Amino acid sequence: MLPHRAAHLTAGTPELATFASVSTAATTAVLTTLNRWGWPSPASCAASDAAWLLLQHADTETETRHDLLRDLARTWQHRGADPRQLALLTDRDRSLRGEEQLYGTFVLIRDDRPRFLYPIADINHIDDQRSRIGLPSLADDTPYAYCPITPYRQARSAPVNLWAPATSPAPQLRRTQQRTPQSLAGDATPRHGVYLAATLRDRDEIRRIRARLPPPLESTARWLDLDPLTRPSSQFDAGIVVNQLAAQLCIHDIARARLLLAYPLSRRSDGVTAEIGCALAYGKPVIIAKGSPRCSFDMLPSVTISDDIDSALTAAHHALTDHAT
Repeated sequence: MLPHRAAHLTAGTPELATFASVSTAATTAVLTTLNRWGWPSPASCAASDAAWLLLQHADTETETRHDLLRDLARTWQHRGADPRQLALLTDRDRSLRGEEQLYGTFVLIRDDRPRFLYPIADINHIDDQRSRIGLPSLADDTPYAYCPITPYRQARSAPVNLWAPATSPAPQLRRTQQRTPQSLAGDATPRHGVYLAATLRDRDEIRRIRARLPPPLESTARWLDLDPLTRPSSQFDAGIVVNQLAAQLCIHDIARARLLLAYPLSRRSDGVTAEIGCALAYGKPVIIAKGSPRCSFDMLPSVTISDDIDSALTAAHHALTDHAT
């Protein structure tokens, strides 16, 4: 939707401009082809994948896509289409129409719990809907939902995606509430920026930590308010460009902070190590709560290891206020 809603942003980088141009032209071509020839046969796996991907993002052609979805459903009934593609396309079409998801495919894991990007039908019957078209249960799928589920995850690597052709049959975006600084206008109390580093899946817990920062500490980590749950997304949609912009934002937020506080809550915390390295490169002190990352940063004099988040917050407060200039 970017070229239609904010065309000037489409030209923000050469990669994004190319992506938008190719995507628009390819979407037009695939709609024309599918209207003429119908859904690709099971023997054309690559064509089916490409058609699904372009239709999944053809949000300016919702009526045409809705008609083609019926063709996909008929193809599936004749054991000639991927049920996961049918489920994802159905849920996207219904969600954009304000209807409930049937299969619960727009789901992410946050704090080890499934969070649905759009409302779903009765949770007690969603596995029945999934089993009717040959999908695994929601519980089997969600361990792989740390990013939006695509038909076969990256490189078709999720073990629950067992389908093979030879063997098997404009939404309103929610705004994330911005944190209001505690200081009032005209308050001369100095503020000390702290960058909070953690993984995306632990975002909600880190937001709670942010609310506990003792004055005059305040967070510089804007990634906490840039939640992928607020927009329909896919591993394929301009992902490289979006990741580049997100990385630039985090680097800038680390640079303007006076200290980095890392809280690697889970084993999937490799990105936290990268943020720690960035802070050290800028000469920022680092406090790590709940143990050490998988590196030798704990040997450096500018790195403090705290037993828990409470002692980490206390150490951050002392480090910044005791040496305030």
